[in-house]
Amino acid sequence: MGFELFLLSNTHVEHRAEIYSQRLGTDCIYYAQKPCIDGLETIQETYFRKHGTRLLKSQMAHVGNSIVSDVAGGNTFGIMTVLVRHEGVGSKILANKGKRIRHELKKRGIWRKHHKDEHDDQYYQLGEQPLYLR
Repeated sequence: MGFELFLLSNTHVEHRAEIYSQRLGTDCIYYAQKPCIDGLETIQETYFRKHGTRLLKSQMAHVGNSIVSDVAGGNTFGIMTVLVRHEGVGSKILANKGKRIRHELKKRGIWRKHHKDEHDDQYYQLGEQPLYLR
């Protein structure tokens, strides 16, 4: 499809990250310490070694389920970020933390709902104003 995946995980357990990496058929960086941008810089270096061309920030996107580590890390690095829903055992605990963060970002005017007509929509975007508000 014209893009390459890299798995960037905060897990401390290398084996856990490697399971997903193998299933996806992609390189993996575990214990990335996101929102630190070192892992994203390593992805650029790895891409250059594999392909001999520089991977520009405008060609990158960071997809993740954490506002704090994934969105903040990607935005700090200067690339597009995509927040997806978090599913799993701890999702209710994390949802409360996320609601507080979203509330603060909305108050500051830098977090906007993406789909205005969908009840309980959890897809948001940082910074840019949605088309329906322009």
